[in-house]
Amino acid sequence: MNALPATTEERDFADFASMIASEQRITCAYETVCELAKRLIDAVHRGALTWFAARVRLIAEIEREIESMPRPASAFR
Repeated sequence: MNALPATTEERDFADFASMIASEQRITCAYETVCELAKRLIDAVHRGALTWFAARVRLIAEIEREIESMPRPASAFR
């Protein structure tokens, strides 16, 4: 993420987002994950989400992104 988040919670959330993205070996643009994390941090600041809910939403959005990726053709056909 480009700018360092201001609070400990924001830094923890940004680290969590990076960890999830790397664990899932996301091949979608890293910027997509960063933008999603920024939107979720903003939602927490507006009071629309808790940090826990933001983490759950992040995981769900990343899973949705992975599922929408085209699958490679099977070599066993």
